[in-house]
Amino acid sequence: LFYTTKNIWEIAQIEDTTKSHISRATYNYNIATPLTGPANIWNWSDLEQYENLNNPEENIYYLDQTLNVNGPLTVPEGAHTVIVENGDLNIGAYANIRYEDAQFGFNHYTYKDDADYGNLASVAFVVLNGNININHSVSDMVGVYYVDNGGLYNSGAERDPIGEQLRIYGSVYGDIENLMLESGFVGPPELDHGAIVIRYDERVILNTPPGLSEYVDFYSEKVAR
Repeated sequence: LFYTTKNIWEIAQIEDTTKSHISRATYNYNIATPLTGPANIWNWSDLEQYENLNNPEENIYYLDQTLNVNGPLTVPEGAHTVIVENGDLNIGAYANIRYEDAQFGFNHYTYKDDADYGNLASVAFVVLNGNININHSVSDMVGVYYVDNGGLYNSGAERDPIGEQLRIYGSVYGDIENLMLESGFVGPPELDHGAIVIRYDERVILNTPPGLSEYVDFYSEKVAR
């Protein structure tokens, strides 16, 4: 991987670049039924109603309000980007987010034998002027999670010390301090039984979600802290 010159690592430059990326991704955006309040989805098919009618093939889903994920999401093949602006992304009780072309075990996943490596499932969730709130019961999340002018928070009760570990397969860009503080899970570290386990994977590079291609080069400036 190549990283471009030093000046684009500066916070101001990255913030300006983010606004430019999102403006291009949502240019001439139009959905079938404009929303006046929070959007509620229970599966991936529900999310598809927020794709751009002017260009449905680009796999970008945009909402200018809060998005409530009320049920598990199975990400289909292809690269997808979900943009939530001026609202929160709320991931509800047991609303795990997983890839269609992967088989999940404890603390790991493997590619299915018949996975199409040329069209791997990948997803990014971009939240602008809002937070990502993750219910304490959620155990598995995949994809890129990027928060600008907000953070990642635990919602509901504190994570149970026995059975409520959170595993994220992908990348996190944003402030996760609250998520860490509200995670009481305890397990042997030699088995990767940390309260929050983030396993960086290669899908963001192999099949980059739309609108994020430039992020991959230099967004280490805003990684989780």
